[in-house]
Amino acid sequence: METLTTARGRVQSEALNAWIKLGQKGTIEVITGLGKTKIAMSAIKLLPKDSKILFLAEVKDRELELEREQEKWGVKDWDITFSCYQSAYKWKDTEWDFVIADEIHDSLTPVYSRFYRNNKYDSIMGLSATIDEKAVVEEI
Repeated sequence: METLTTARGRVQSEALNAWIKLGQKGTIEVITGLGKTKIAMSAIKLLPKDSKILFLAEVKDRELELEREQEKWGVKDWDITFSCYQSAYKWKDTEWDFVIADEIHDSLTPVYSRFYRNNKYDSIMGLSATIDEKAVVEEI
C-alpha cells in the first residue's frame, strides 16, 4: 500500500515530467498541500545556475515568503527574481529563461495578463489548485 508521502512524491514527479514533455510550458494543477512549490523548485534545479528565473506570486507577502525559503528548497545558488502580479503586469520587454506563476489563475485578468503578452520567456510553469476555466484569457 502506498503511503501519503510516497503518493505525494509520485504525483510531484509525474506532474514535473508531464510539464517537461509539454515543452516546459503549462500549468501544474494539483490540490492544496500536494507540493506545487516543491515541483517548481525541482524544475529550477534542472536549469543552469546562471538562468534568468522569475517567480511571480499573487500577493507581496507570498513573494517575500518564497524569497525567504530559497535556502529551504535548495535553490539559493540560482538567480531568482521574485515579484508579484501587481508589479509585473507593468513590465515590458523583459526576458526570462523560466517564469513560475504561483496561483496563476489570479494573473489571468485582462490587466495582469499583460505580463505574458509584453515580455519574453522560454519556459513557464503555472501553479494552481483552483483554475476557473471561465477566467482563462484568450491566447496569451
